[in-house]
Amino acid sequence: MHPVLFSRLLDQRMNRGSQIIDFATRTTRTSMAADKSILFRPQSDLAVANAICYEIIRNGWMHESFVAEHCTFKKGLTNMGYGLEDNYSFTDKPEGIDFESYKKFLEDYTPEKVEKISGVSARDIKFMASLYGDPNKKVMSLWCMGMNQHTRGTWINNLVYNIHLLVGKISTPGNSPFSLTGQPSACGTVREVGTLTHKLPHGVVMNEEHRKFAAEIWDVPVENIDPKPTYHTVEMFRALDRGDIRFMWIQVTNPMVTMPKLKRYRDAAKKEGRFIVVSDIYPTPTTDIADVILPSAMWIEREGMYGNSERRTQYFEQMVEPPGEAMSDTWQIVEVAKRLGFEKQFYYSKEDHITQIYNEYRRHHEGKKHAMA
Repeated sequence: MHPVLFSRLLDQRMNRGSQIIDFATRTTRTSMAADKSILFRPQSDLAVANAICYEIIRNGWMHESFVAEHCTFKKGLTNMGYGLEDNYSFTDKPEGIDFESYKKFLEDYTPEKVEKISGVSARDIKFMASLYGDPNKKVMSLWCMGMNQHTRGTWINNLVYNIHLLVGKISTPGNSPFSLTGQPSACGTVREVGTLTHKLPHGVVMNEEHRKFAAEIWDVPVENIDPKPTYHTVEMFRALDRGDIRFMWIQVTNPMVTMPKLKRYRDAAKKEGRFIVVSDIYPTPTTDIADVILPSAMWIEREGMYGNSERRTQYFEQMVEPPGEAMSDTWQIVEVAKRLGFEKQFYYSKEDHITQIYNEYRRHHEGKKHAMA
């Protein structure tokens, strides 16, 4: 659990009597601080979520008017196959169903059946369902990478949203599912500023007007912005293995720990003709496969911006000087860009580059709807 947010939860429990339930595969400090800790067998959380939905409907706890007005029911993609192979695609299609079909589907997920699958007692499953089902109790579901990087991560996210939608406890103060992304500003430095191959700081590369808008701010020909997205993360490492990508610069992540089917990509990075640069603050399994390691500054050794849990862009100040030749990841990129001949686009000064970059970023969001202070 995020320590800052969890400290707020503990404060709410002390001052307002809020209840904390820890649902996990192992005992942690969060478990110790929770009012109740419930452990489940790995991979069985999907069954538990369906059992909670079963109990909500069986006991008449569903918010019928909310569901009728705001929800539709669909049978999702279920023929998963082995999604880590190249050129993988689903073989089935989603299809619409009605509520009675969904209710029938949940009959396979009674608490008693799911107890045998998950190791979670039927009593505890019914207890969790009662928390969601109580119309006088506000409930938030919070999770980190355990769910999001699950082998069935999309499904378990969908199922938690299903629970909240069934009881109408969503998008109101104190009632909502809430993914705590858990990585270094995954919201602020990935999705919002256009780091993904299909994204721009404002809009997407597939949209010609969005490309023109970004090109004008960046002072580059619009033709320099490819309208076709390239590789997502997993496909990028597949391309490294195939040889379609031969150079990779890795910052603020540790893929030689987090990637699925890891041996393939570790071996790929060591193949002849590959060159890997890693920026990090200490040795990791990813620096182990690097040809060049660039020493980075820790967050207390640099200034910058990040997207916080309220989806606000927040500034943080440098507290101490970085040791030796360490520098921020941002300034590493600027220095390399200048050496590649892009001084015009990367005009920032070392003393004021954070302010200069932020002011440039604000231009992408000018206007009443998106303007940033």
